[in-house]
Amino acid sequence: MKLEQKILEYLKDHDDGRFIDVSLLDKDYELVKETVSILKGKNLIVVEKIKPRNLEFFGIPNNRISRIKVKINSNGKAFLFGLKNKKNDINLRQNKKSFWKMAYFFG
Repeated sequence: MKLEQKILEYLKDHDDGRFIDVSLLDKDYELVKETVSILKGKNLIVVEKIKPRNLEFFGIPNNRISRIKVKINSNGKAFLFGLKNKKNDINLRQNKKSFWKMAYFFG
């Protein structure tokens, strides 16, 4: 969940209408690839179709990291906004509870 949120926040902060490479946002490339697949399944992002080049003829192996270019759509922005509001709501509730506990002692 943290990587999903990290990818969505990165895409929202760098949103200019173009596809953005997210393959190097985390050290684990396979985890990033899996997370992008999950976000695409939830219809939160759009993935650009890139055909990997076969460079074995030149002596370059095909097991290298390829780019994952995505961009956020309106559903992704709304989902991220909801996550941020949920976090703020939980923090506000905790502050209200602690205030009333202190008011009981001083009242």
